[in-house]
Amino acid sequence: SAINDMVEQLLKWMQKDQEGVWWPTKINFNEFINEDFIQKQDLIYGWCYGTPGVARILWICGRALNNKEYQEIALSAYKAICKKDFKNLKIQTPTFCHGISGILHLTHLMYIESFDKELLSFKNNLAEKILQYYDAENPLGFYDITYSGKKNLSIGALDGVSGILAVLNSINSNEIPEWSFLYLTN
Repeated sequence: SAINDMVEQLLKWMQKDQEGVWWPTKINFNEFINEDFIQKQDLIYGWCYGTPGVARILWICGRALNNKEYQEIALSAYKAICKKDFKNLKIQTPTFCHGISGILHLTHLMYIESFDKELLSFKNNLAEKILQYYDAENPLGFYDITYSGKKNLSIGALDGVSGILAVLNSINSNEIPEWSFLYLTN
């Protein structure tokens, strides 16, 4: 099936190290054509690329195909993320896109489908990290912080306070938030 073909492509790029399995943040054209990942890179753990997003898609495919192996690989990738020191995740903004809220949302979805205690602990730690970014003097409460350190005001769902608050509002429920489909994460 097309889903199996897609999963096999994802598994082809899966990497392993002492912490567990992971996927590259990106693969360049030559690596793709030659089917050989050689580029060393700083891994960024965002919802939209790299290990969190790929593992979530792998979980969803496993669910759709009733393939426990795919789901076990996805869960092991998430457990490896949970073990990392937060600073090594290279996340510096509380927002959804490239930020803590995005990885928190995916972790929450993984938790409510697996009920894995490591994911619950990681989920709670991520929520606490987001709250550390709250700024009472900011009229929106939170900034989007760029990689260069610039603070931007935004009400957007991807790069602003709307996404942050939606995620924080959803994590105390063991139900998938209705808005989750907007991000193609379920």
